[in-house]
Amino acid sequence: MKKKENTTVVTTKSGTKVYVVGNYHDRQLRDREGDVFVNYFNHNFTKQEQQQIGNVFYDFNNNEHDLIQIPRPKRNKKDWRGQTGAFTGIDAQELNPQHEKMVDVTFTPEARENEGTITHEMIHAKKFMQGIRGNHQNERKVDFETVGRISQRGLNDMGGLYFHPKGNAALAHKRGMTYVKKGEIAKQGVLDDRVLLTGSLKDHMIGKPIENKVNKKFHESFFFNKIPCRIPRPSGWG
Repeated sequence: MKKKENTTVVTTKSGTKVYVVGNYHDRQLRDREGDVFVNYFNHNFTKQEQQQIGNVFYDFNNNEHDLIQIPRPKRNKKDWRGQTGAFTGIDAQELNPQHEKMVDVTFTPEARENEGTITHEMIHAKKFMQGIRGNHQNERKVDFETVGRISQRGLNDMGGLYFHPKGNAALAHKRGMTYVKKGEIAKQGVLDDRVLLTGSLKDHMIGKPIENKVNKKFHESFFFNKIPCRIPRPSGWG
């Protein structure tokens, strides 16, 4: 595939390329969102990790490479914000010549500037390029690693399985607890896990240090916490 007017090319700190492929009328938006993507990619991953992934095909409108090696969620699914896979063939050979395949990422419009979503998907991308298929990747563990990589500001917009019933089974099955309260507990879980991984809210980690910490601390994370059920006392109790 030759570079066309529907493609914005952004270079990462490691020299790899991100091809933001959209249409012939969205250049300004592609340029902006491509820069946002690469800024987070540069901040939250090492040069070595970027080179391991290689060049990235950022499918702006999710129109390309529907038949990829790793099945992506259906487009009508309501709970996805980003999708990642890998493809081979002529496009991959031309755009990512130093690798056997190429990463394909896409995001919903509302998630294109979300640091947590972008970082989460690029963790998946790195695993795909290591040969780890989608059904062998632990979504909760990827979210846990995301919490350790992103900025302190990014923690405020963190979503994913921290706020999903499949995240913490103990919290999901609590009766008599409002969704608001569960959300507050999950948000605190994000902050607690950040401290568990990096030692503070302001510090983040990238590369092998965060991978090693995630493997060591995952079993202590929010996802395995036993959430106590707080039953209000009857009136008149001391």
